[in-house]
Amino acid sequence: MIQKIEISSWGQFVDKVLDYDGIIFAYFYAEWCGPCRRAKHSIEKLSETYKVVGIDVDKCLDVSRKMAITSIPTVIAFNKGNEISKKIGISSHTDYLEMADGQKNI
Repeated sequence: MIQKIEISSWGQFVDKVLDYDGIIFAYFYAEWCGPCRRAKHSIEKLSETYKVVGIDVDKCLDVSRKMAITSIPTVIAFNKGNEISKKIGISSHTDYLEMADGQKNI
């Protein structure tokens, strides 16, 4: 299951995502987004391996703007607060896993 952390401010995003000491995925989506619904299975499978935080772009506009989210779904992988990879659009579970390859021990 996706760890749904309701992010309501930039400060919360910093606390929950950017200050996380390890690999974490931020999944930007909207409830009305068809491609986001189709990506849900891959995201849920990813959350079995990594912490995944879902961020509804309609409910958290300030984070979406600051992270320059212009299309959804967008998945950004972070390692200890640093962006390591970004995918826009639907991707497979394997594609998402590859975003973190080589980062586990850094």
